[in-house]
Amino acid sequence: MSAVVTGVDSNLPCLGVAFIAGEVGAAAEVLKACSSAGVELGDSIYLRGICTVAVVELPWYRSFIDFVEPRVKAYLSRYLGDFKRFKGLDLEWRKVNFAVPEAGLLRSRLRLCRLPATVAEDLECLVLSWNREYQRRYNWSFKVAVGKVCRAVSLLSRKNVVLVKLENLRGIKRRNIAYLKRWSWTRLVKLVLGCTPERVGVALVDPSYTSSRCPICRGWLKRKTYRVLVCVDCGKEWHRDVAAAVNIALAEPRRMLRTPRSP
Repeated sequence: MSAVVTGVDSNLPCLGVAFIAGEVGAAAEVLKACSSAGVELGDSIYLRGICTVAVVELPWYRSFIDFVEPRVKAYLSRYLGDFKRFKGLDLEWRKVNFAVPEAGLLRSRLRLCRLPATVAEDLECLVLSWNREYQRRYNWSFKVAVGKVCRAVSLLSRKNVVLVKLENLRGIKRRNIAYLKRWSWTRLVKLVLGCTPERVGVALVDPSYTSSRCPICRGWLKRKTYRVLVCVDCGKEWHRDVAAAVNIALAEPRRMLRTPRSP
């Protein structure tokens, strides 16, 4: 029996996962469990054990702006021919106030300043309903991706002591950044605790520099593309979420939500 440490990094379009096994037998169990759960593993490296990584893509993901913008444009196109006639009438005009986190970005992308009050109210209600539809789709997609990881962890826990490490991102939504308002950290913690056996340990770690340090040499990572980072010291390329997942798996636990037990 061996110990397996799993680090999970949650991002909007995908999950980064790292498995660190202390023995060769446990590493073989990681391969079998991930194959059964539908998690496609990448290359292995040696970091305090045999470290195997994976990127689990969400089955459906689009940014909220890309999801809503075509719908808003289609709605406004019905009234564009009448806007000039509206300006000659004595109508009430006002700014559009969308009740979504991306309200400012959506207004700037669509270049919306003022609309007739009735059109603005109708558009606000439509965007609110589209926001609920988007959230339902994203929640389902996120649950499917996390479910694959939880199934792999559950299969591993039958013969190994497993500890899952997550970032402690409590309070991150207080920042005034639109995309952080949709961050799924709380949902990730609840799913991992609820979809894995009681014998699987769950711990929170410090999130500082998990996406900025190279897991091998601890050098700084430089952005090459949005998803690809390059270490300025050793030159190794990392997937953004894979590097974060490995650093999470290597980090010291700050808070233990559930203590791991032997199967």
